[in-house]
Amino acid sequence: MPTETLILENLVRSVGSKAEWLLGSWVSEQKDKQFIESWKKISDSVFQGEGLNKNNKTLEILNKESMQLIQMQQQVFFIAKVAHNPLPVAFKLINCDNGNLVFHNPDHDFPKTIQYENLSSGQFLATVSDGNTDASGQSFQLKFKKSNPSNKTLEQKVRAFVDAYNQKDLDKMISLTHTKIRWMSVQGENISIETQDQTELKSAMKAYFSKDRKTHSSLSHFSTNGLFVSVLEKASRMIKNKVKAQCSHSIYEFEDGLILNVWYHNAQTCS
Repeated sequence: MPTETLILENLVRSVGSKAEWLLGSWVSEQKDKQFIESWKKISDSVFQGEGLNKNNKTLEILNKESMQLIQMQQQVFFIAKVAHNPLPVAFKLINCDNGNLVFHNPDHDFPKTIQYENLSSGQFLATVSDGNTDASGQSFQLKFKKSNPSNKTLEQKVRAFVDAYNQKDLDKMISLTHTKIRWMSVQGENISIETQDQTELKSAMKAYFSKDRKTHSSLSHFSTNGLFVSVLEKASRMIKNKVKAQCSHSIYEFEDGLILNVWYHNAQTCS
């Protein structure tokens, strides 16, 4: 499903209530891509959401589209603006039974139909097709994600992770990470993946701790946006009775309250 922004504006209350199951964040994992869609309620008649279609390895945003779901002239339309079309395309709501939303435009080349199907177990199916029973098309199944933690909570978890590092408490560090934790080094335009799951991170940190037990890190300049926490890390150690320090900017990304990705920028002399 393409990256999107969707707005339910001046929508009839009956349809709005049937679409409330969309509220929250959803994710679809594929081989090399990840699609995330998030919805929030602005008012009884306005829902607003946004999505990201990302490369799973580099986390590069692959494309963007904007859409609206809006009532006009006593009818409801799904209006999509895509990069390859000079003008927006409107799809009329033709069905909203059981919370499923179906939009159709017989004059459009492809797709002619867009459908959001509410499934059980916190999932929904998004489908674009030519509208026929044996239609060609594409479907994406998205799974509901837990609510995002507060900025304060995420910052506390970054502090706890670095505190565990200072105490050389490897088990505590790992407990704060996602099973798919990736640790990446950033040097200019180059990004190197140092570890790409908990097992690799644990092995790498164990080897590091066996060689270095004197470095201590402190954090400052926190900045949090959504599930991303940016921080300045100062690493200090005693060398020949003198304290030597280097500073690096790090970015932590969270998923389900756990550290999913870390980008560690090349260390510089602290200013």
